[in-house]
Amino acid sequence: MNNDTSAVPKDGAGRIWCFAQCELDDFRRELRVNGQVRSLETKPMSLLLELLSREGEVATKEELMAAIWPNLNVVEGSLPTAISKLRQVLGDQDRLVIESVHNVGYRIGVPVTQRKGPSPPRFSFALRTRTSVEARLRSRTTWTLLSDRLTSTHKATAWWSRVSLSPLNQVNSSRRVAVDSL
Repeated sequence: MNNDTSAVPKDGAGRIWCFAQCELDDFRRELRVNGQVRSLETKPMSLLLELLSREGEVATKEELMAAIWPNLNVVEGSLPTAISKLRQVLGDQDRLVIESVHNVGYRIGVPVTQRKGPSPPRFSFALRTRTSVEARLRSRTTWTLLSDRLTSTHKATAWWSRVSLSPLNQVNSSRRVAVDSL
């Protein structure tokens, strides 16, 4: 029995789990049923991986709840709901693939094999040079100054429009027109 519940082996490659008429690529999180890719929600996918990693062992309801919803208090119906969604996607109406063990938990009821999946792509990471960090800081500083200046301009414009529309200023502007016309 394999008690390793990690999704990726230590060599960095994913595993492909084969059971019934299904294949699960745990690196890509892709499930195929009868050769067709089937979509599966996150929690039922995690539940399937947990059950597959135990390869036929009974997983108690408490163990599954702790593994799938760690540090969360969820309603008791969450686990049966996830099992139901999983069975529906697997086409397991007869409950042969995922067996219920009365008042205990669940297990995979068919033989499970696994093989090494394709290697994940290799990435090379370049460290950021100091100049790129300085350029980003300079850019942020420029935008901050521009934003501050626009805010100040907006405030000045609002103040000027209030002052120029005040009744006192309208009287002064009519006197200026009268004085200018003389």
